Amino acid sequence: MARTKITFKPGALERIGRQAVEQFNAKMQPVMDEVFEECSGRPVGEVKPVLARHWTAGGGKPIPEPQLTRWAELISGGQRIVLRNGG
Repeated sequence: MARTKITFKPGALERIGRQAVEQFNAKMQPVMDEVFEECSGRPVGEVKPVLARHWTAGGGKPIPEPQLTRWAELISGGQRIVLRNGG
């Protein structure tokens, strides 16, 4: 069986990864905005289950507990979360 060698231009994989993150963020930002509109100012304990449910329903993997709590604290405190590429 013949093998095919695939090469990428320098930086191509990084661009692909960045584009994937940007697309995911664009898909999930409305989810975050919906949770913010629904839960801003509510107690953290009320925000967390709403955030977790909306996030997974929107296509995200379950949010790890420390991040879920942090985001819920921000939303509870009236801060809108804007998703960005961290890299």
